Amino acid sequence: MAGAEGEGELLGRVRALRMRYERQETALREAVASRDELAELLDASTLYGEMEIVEALRWSMSQAMCACDERVEGSRARLRRAEDELDDALDELRRTGSR
Repeated sequence: MAGAEGEGELLGRVRALRMRYERQETALREAVASRDELAELLDASTLYGEMEIVEALRWSMSQAMCACDERVEGSRARLRRAEDELDDALDELRRTGSR
């Protein structure tokens, strides 16, 4: 019975890790979408005729792009960690199931 309880706990852990992985995947998609939207705005800023406005806007947008890039990289790192943890738990579940 202890083996069944251990396997049940492991299944619960795998489910929790899978949900965490999916949340991290969603966060990464959102971060990339935000960055893409900012890139489009930055490209569109050339439509303004007054150079001072364009340069000020570009500077602000480039600062925002840097922040988005950091968010994307952080999301990717968290996603990789979640994926590794999920893979480890699935391997453990397979080993437990094959005994």
